[in-house]
Amino acid sequence: MPANHTHDTGLAGCVAYFANPAWTRTSPFRVQAATSLADGSTRLKLEAASLVMAHGLIDETGAEPGTIANIVPLDREHMVHRAFRTEYLQGRTLVADDGSDWGRVAHVDTRTGHIRSTAPVQPRPGQRFTVLELAPGDSVRVMLNRWERFD
Repeated sequence: MPANHTHDTGLAGCVAYFANPAWTRTSPFRVQAATSLADGSTRLKLEAASLVMAHGLIDETGAEPGTIANIVPLDREHMVHRAFRTEYLQGRTLVADDGSDWGRVAHVDTRTGHIRSTAPVQPRPGQRFTVLELAPGDSVRVMLNRWERFD
């Protein structure tokens, strides 16, 4: 995040909203801590249980380049008791378990569970992957109002 303010250490407790034009919704996270870096940017530590939205496993059958033949159900992509898509995973980041970048989710086939990627990936059968909430290049804005937790 670019450091375009003078109160980096005062961001703890604020809410950071992440966005990307490919997403169907923004993602708010509470800032746990903020650190100014030497290059003038700010590193945010977020209060998030997990940035993982889904896990998947590649089927034994082949698929065309750019299609991830996932066999793990993607529950967040279905509306309850309905057959149409929520587009919840649209634009989210695909990462192989070895750390390689598989692009972003372009489309999910709710019938097969296969994912169309923005990149021409050709995953191997048996490979595992993760759909992540955030990625480099996503925009962020921080609301300077503090959010306090009352337990």
